[in-house]
Amino acid sequence: MKKKMIVIGVPIFLLAAALIIYINSPSTSTIGNEMTDLQEKIGEIQELTITHHTSPQGNADIERHVTLENPEVIQQLLDEAAPTEIKATDAPPPEYTYTINTVTSESRYLLFVYEEGISINNSDHYTIEGDNHLIQAIENGDYEW
Repeated sequence: MKKKMIVIGVPIFLLAAALIIYINSPSTSTIGNEMTDLQEKIGEIQELTITHHTSPQGNADIERHVTLENPEVIQQLLDEAAPTEIKATDAPPPEYTYTINTVTSESRYLLFVYEEGISINNSDHYTIEGDNHLIQAIENGDYEW
């Protein structure tokens, strides 16, 4: 009887444990999906100001900045950044290289961007899974810094 309970109980326990781990693990998304969701909540992006910081902590050390107001240029940047895979985390960024001040039709929000992740309004934090296409798009963009 005990042997039968063990034979049935162990696989059920392992299956339940795997299901709990799967449900509680953070899901992977993309910058494109998150930006689309954000724009649906607080309006279309009208302006982006990208600031490149000289120190990794950001602070007040500004190397250069550019403001993008042309909707086509903004969309191109978002399209190039869109495939970046991200995973939600509780950890705020330890440092950041760029800040992106975003003005929408209804609000403002601030992105903190670093090689390993992004943070939105310093409350929603994400780690980058793979290549950071957002930084690549910023650094390869033909902007008038």
